[in-house]
Amino acid sequence: IRARTKPVRRTSILPSPEQQVLIEEGVDEKKLRDDMKQNNLGMLVSRNVTHRDKSDHQQPYFLKVHNSLTQSSDAHGKIYDVDHVQLYQADYLRGLKNKHPVPIPGRRILPQFMHDTAFSFNPHTVGEQSYSVKIAPDGSFAAFVPTQRAIVSELADSNFNPVVRERYWITTQPGEIRVCASCHGTNDDALVHADPAPQNKPEALRSLLRYWKSSHTPLSPELISPPNDSGNISIMPTLIWSKVNGAKTYQVTIASTQDFAKILIASSPLTDTMILFPLNQNNTTFFWRVQASDDAGAAAYSGIWKFTTEGKSTVFPESVDGGDMLSNHPNPFSSTTTIDFMLQNAEAIKLKVYNILGQEVITLANDFYSTGKHSLQWDASSVPSGTYYFRLQTAKGILTKSMRIVR
Repeated sequence: IRARTKPVRRTSILPSPEQQVLIEEGVDEKKLRDDMKQNNLGMLVSRNVTHRDKSDHQQPYFLKVHNSLTQSSDAHGKIYDVDHVQLYQADYLRGLKNKHPVPIPGRRILPQFMHDTAFSFNPHTVGEQSYSVKIAPDGSFAAFVPTQRAIVSELADSNFNPVVRERYWITTQPGEIRVCASCHGTNDDALVHADPAPQNKPEALRSLLRYWKSSHTPLSPELISPPNDSGNISIMPTLIWSKVNGAKTYQVTIASTQDFAKILIASSPLTDTMILFPLNQNNTTFFWRVQASDDAGAAAYSGIWKFTTEGKSTVFPESVDGGDMLSNHPNPFSSTTTIDFMLQNAEAIKLKVYNILGQEVITLANDFYSTGKHSLQWDASSVPSGTYYFRLQTAKGILTKSMRIVR
């Protein structure tokens, strides 16, 4: 006996079409595989079951997805409808009942309809068999399967009658995603020699991922403030929503229309449940919503609320005589910044700094100032890094700008 180094376990790289589906659905591949490992799950994915093997003439050949336009190319014979994939698992059975209601356990491997608990991780609709999965309109299918157990499949029609019985067994390891173009036999020849393997993004995989996310992603947040359909809201409002158990981040989206066709602001991921937004638009209606996320992905959006800002009619210019009405430099900065503001008339003003939660950090000015340009320094050495807002309030209105501390 000669000792040899244990070979490194082979790892499968997810093909591009399937990677793209994960990206579009916001699913982290590593998180998905880790969850599959924890639950002893593998996954089978096929892009188009109607794409046939050229040498497979022993079973129904030309296939069409039920209630879909997807079918085998160059079909010139009888076309068979397929609607489901039925999965079997290998069980040790003698194959003899001997007056028993079920075959006696033994050492002979026979296929049995999938009954492993792993199959409960797949979506099912009313009327579907527990061991079957629906074929998507593009001809694809995807299913979670038990690992380290031989699996075989067959295509069935809408009444679950077998149409094409596959002739090979597949075994997966925990966390493995097994992808094939059409999953028929072992022959590399397509129906037509020049017909390339399907490269569609499998819609069945998309549906399976959405089902998986529904049990792994957090619930949607509840909006709290400003109240829905409220008016006379500050042009620098603080938006507040409920905390969601399991959520790691939130994203707030503000739009000018209810269908969110024109998004004005999309926040970076937030860990808190409130944020201050400098909108700087009077007498304007805004729509907003919040989405919670965790490691598995993003939940559905909250409901959509709207509010209207205070209706001041006076226009507050952002520049006077070619100079900025309100600005700071440097920006970003590490400890100290200078805030400049320009006044057209001598008047009382307030200049305050707020953090991203809308909490006041400091009042830099609350006094009467003459016409012209003024400068104030802010020493932020004791303040954490991040985004801050400085707000100038005069008799004419309010103007807000953002600045960033970077260390």
